[in-house]
Amino acid sequence: MVQITFLTLYLGLTLGVQPIEVTVTGETAVAAVEIVLDGAPIGRLEGPPWRGQIDFGPALLPHLLAARALDAEDRELGTTAQWVNLPRPPAEVDVLLENGPAGRPVSARLTWQSLTGEQPSALGVTFDDRPLIPESDGRIALPPWDPATSHVLTVELRFSGALTARRDVVFG
Repeated sequence: MVQITFLTLYLGLTLGVQPIEVTVTGETAVAAVEIVLDGAPIGRLEGPPWRGQIDFGPALLPHLLAARALDAEDRELGTTAQWVNLPRPPAEVDVLLENGPAGRPVSARLTWQSLTGEQPSALGVTFDDRPLIPESDGRIALPPWDPATSHVLTVELRFSGALTARRDVVFG
């Protein structure tokens, strides 16, 4: 299984040339990441780090931005998408599950963005309602889990004031 996640989240109004970055994990080799804007391929990232530039044009228009992880034969292995220039929460968090040698998630990595650009003042993580403590590098080690049962990983970030971002990931 291949997971692809945007590291660049476009929460505010966006136009012109902007940086883009995605991360890709999984046991299958990813040869390239294709960037698609409003259904049309507009760029290709050929290897890690999966970074580049994207041109949203001179007008403030809504866009659907997608990234497709591809194998050497251009077969899609995974995809992710986000809307740009449409109302969104003032802060977002995304969770990328990272597989171990057995091909099952063993850890999670977080990405977040807020309109104010600030770092979270608090981070709460639970796995099946049990608290977890992030490692020093920001990764979250998952406890042993039964693949025959569904599990919930919940992440909640708190920023200054009442601003929060939450993501629940179900797997198993």
